[in-house]
Amino acid sequence: MNIIIFIHDIRPLMFAIEKVNLPFYIQLFNFANGLIVPSENMAHFLKEQGISTPMTIQHLWDSNVQMDFKNVPKLKRKINFVGDDAKFIFLLSFGTFLKSICTS
Repeated sequence: MNIIIFIHDIRPLMFAIEKVNLPFYIQLFNFANGLIVPSENMAHFLKEQGISTPMTIQHLWDSNVQMDFKNVPKLKRKINFVGDDAKFIFLLSFGTFLKSICTS
């Protein structure tokens, strides 16, 4: 059986109080057969920490997109709801509720 761990973030890197738990994560990641990491920086950091597990870098959050901030779309006061509205009774009065709190 192969164990592949998909890493979005590591709690000891997110919260200083969790830093003491980093050795647990290192041990866990070394137990896996493969790691999927979000960036070269993460792969480099993990290798520095002693990770020897093969890593695949999957660029999910570092998209290289040019943003044009000159063309700002007009705000549409619209909510798209996905689901069977017959199951969600609150929708019957939701429009009235929104009008009372979202006056333009």
